[in-house]
Amino acid sequence: MKLRRIVSAFVALLLLAAAATILGANYLTPLLGTWVAGPAFNRILSQAVSHALKVDGQFGPMALQPDLTVKTSGFASKGWPGQAIGALNTGEVRGRFCPWGILR
Repeated sequence: MKLRRIVSAFVALLLLAAAATILGANYLTPLLGTWVAGPAFNRILSQAVSHALKVDGQFGPMALQPDLTVKTSGFASKGWPGQAIGALNTGEVRGRFCPWGILR
């Protein structure tokens, strides 16, 4: 009887995981793509990179690719007074997007 409950719970968990994968691919990816392309994500990421590099910078428009990489036209910045980086202007930038980072 106890083994039957364990097996039933395991099967239910597998079905739930399969459903979440299917729904995630169909519904969550477009939602994440809209958020990544929006101004809030751009502002958050630009501030984090600017702070780490000690510059005032801004990423160009961003887009989430199907393989969960984020692509942007570049990063343009001006250095802080007294810091080593005077300015930083990049070309196209790509980075791997980890959705679990949102939950942290």
